[in-house]
Amino acid sequence: MPELVIHAIACQVVSSGVDSDAIDAVVNTVKNAADVGAASASFFGPTGVAVGAALQAAKGLISGVPGLISALDKVGDYPDQLYLSFSNQERVAKIWPQGKYYEINGGQIVRPNLKVPLSDVVDVNFWEYDTGSSDDFLGRLTVDTSHAGGVRYQIVARPSEGNVYVVAYSVEGVAISRPGTGWESLGGFLNSGPDVCSWAPGRLDVFARGGDDALWHRYFENGWSDWESLGGFLTSDPSAVSWGNGRIDVFARGGDNALYHKYFDNGWSDWESLGGELIFGPDVCSARPGHLDVFVRGADNALWHKYFDENGWSEWESVGGVLTSDPTAVSWGNNRIDVFARGGDNALWHKWFDGAWSDWESLGGSLSSSPDVCSARLGHLDVFVRGDDNALWHRWFDQNGWSNWESLGGLLTSDPAAVSWSDSRIDVFARGGDFALYHKWFDGSWKP
Repeated sequence: MPELVIHAIACQVVSSGVDSDAIDAVVNTVKNAADVGAASASFFGPTGVAVGAALQAAKGLISGVPGLISALDKVGDYPDQLYLSFSNQERVAKIWPQGKYYEINGGQIVRPNLKVPLSDVVDVNFWEYDTGSSDDFLGRLTVDTSHAGGVRYQIVARPSEGNVYVVAYSVEGVAISRPGTGWESLGGFLNSGPDVCSWAPGRLDVFARGGDDALWHRYFENGWSDWESLGGFLTSDPSAVSWGNGRIDVFARGGDNALYHKYFDNGWSDWESLGGELIFGPDVCSARPGHLDVFVRGADNALWHKYFDENGWSEWESVGGVLTSDPTAVSWGNNRIDVFARGGDNALWHKWFDGAWSDWESLGGSLSSSPDVCSARLGHLDVFVRGDDNALWHRWFDQNGWSNWESLGGLLTSDPAAVSWSDSRIDVFARGGDFALYHKWFDGSWKP
C-alpha cells in the first residue's frame, strides 16, 4: 500500500516577545504565501539539505514584517524544550527520544521518517515542554498528499503567547515494498541496516538506528521483547558482538564522526568516544573473551583495524585493499579472523588472519550492499549479501571449499545481518521497504 513519509522537519524558533496583534495581522498571509512559494522547491530526500534552504527562504519572506524579523535569531527567551507530536501517534509522558516525541530546537533538523497511509491527513503539533506544569500547545501544520514530492515551509504561531515558528519540512509519497513470504516482520522503524549478536543458545539481540538516529534494541529469549531506546546519536549502522554470557559490545559512528562504544554487563554503560575520524561505519568481532577487533573502511578506502585486549586499545593500522562497502568480520577460533567487503568491481572480497594477514581473494558475485558473515562452527563461514535484485544471497565455506551463490529471496532495503548460536542454526535480519525489521532463520531448512 502506498504511504506518505515525512522525512525531515526544521524549525526557526522565534522568541516569545512578539506582539500578538502583529502576529494576527500577518501570519495567515505569510503562511499562505510561504506554502505556495515552496511548492516547486527541489526535493533532496531525508538528508534535509533542501529543508534548510527552504527555512532560509521562509525567513527572507517575512523579513519585511514589523515585529517578526526583530525576533528572528534573537538570543534568549526561547522555549526550553520544543518538541513535535503527530496526530496518528499517542502522546505519552516521556520526552524524545525515549518516547514518541521529537525534540527540535532552533535550526535543528529532525528526521522522524513518519510513515502513514497516503489517504490520511497528519497534523504535526508543536509543543513547549514545561517542568512542573502542563506543556504548552504552540500550533500545528497539516500534512496531506498534496505535499508529497517536495519541500515546503509554513509559519506556525500562537498569538496569545507571542510565539512564532518558521517551519520547513520535506515529504515523499512512496510505494511500500516488503520482503514477501518467507520472512517474519518484527516491526519497528529502522533508519539503517540492523545488526545482531547472541550470547547464548536461543538468545538474540538486534540493534538498529531508529528514525531519531538513536540506538534501538530488541531481544529474543522465549519471545520477543519490545523495542527500547539506548540513546546516542548515530550516523552509521551499529555493529554488535558478544564475547561471553551477559556481555554485549556495540559500536557506531557518532555525530562528530568518531567511533563510539557502549556495552552491556549487568546494565548498559554510557556511550564512550574512542576518537578517530570515520568516513563509514564500523564492524566488530571477538576471537576470545575480553578481546575486540574493530574494522572500518578508511578515507583512503582501505581496511583499517583497531583492537582491544588486556593492555587497552591499540592504534589504528591499515590492512590495505580497496573497499566500496563497510567491512564485516567474524572469528571462529582463537587467533582467527575472517573479513569480507565489496571491492571496486562489486564482487565479494575476503581476507583472513591466523597469525598473519593473508592477501585479498575475490569470491565473485555482484553485491548491492555490504556483506555480513557468521560462523556456526570451526572452519565454517556463512556470508550473506543483498544482490542486484535486492534479494538475499548466500554463500558458505566448509571442508569442501566455497559453495556457489544461492538466492534466498526477499526484497531488502538494507545490508543483511546474520548470527549463529549453534552448529545448525543461523538467524538473518534485514530492513524491508516499509522500514520494518524482517527475520529469516535456518535450522535444517530455511524458515519461516
